[in-house]
Amino acid sequence: MTYCCLPTGCPNYISDPICLSELGDAVKVSAGLSHVMLGLISRTIKFKNPATLLNLYKSLVRPHLDYCSVVWNPHYMKDIHLLERVQHRFTCLSPYLKSLPYKDRLDKLGLWTLEERRNRADLIEVFKMV
Repeated sequence: MTYCCLPTGCPNYISDPICLSELGDAVKVSAGLSHVMLGLISRTIKFKNPATLLNLYKSLVRPHLDYCSVVWNPHYMKDIHLLERVQHRFTCLSPYLKSLPYKDRLDKLGLWTLEERRNRADLIEVFKMV
């Protein structure tokens, strides 16, 4: 069976790179695309101001992590850690925050963990159904 995260809902749409044979593949694709975008940011931005990096992260990386997350929300810890590793890597980009623990870096940047964001998105979807 093929799952697809397209607005058209066509399971065999050829030009979509995110048509998946298994939902577990969505986590790998999402994390891979996010790591590519994060690498692009880290290579091209020389002055690593946290505010600038945060805007780039929110506009270029996080959409790959959040796209269709309600559909393929990971339940296995290995998948959750794979996605959370992207945000962990992002928070280490800023030299000002590198020495802090992960939770403190998230607090300084005003971010939630990706798992908290997915849980919030699930609750919003349930609320829409009710």
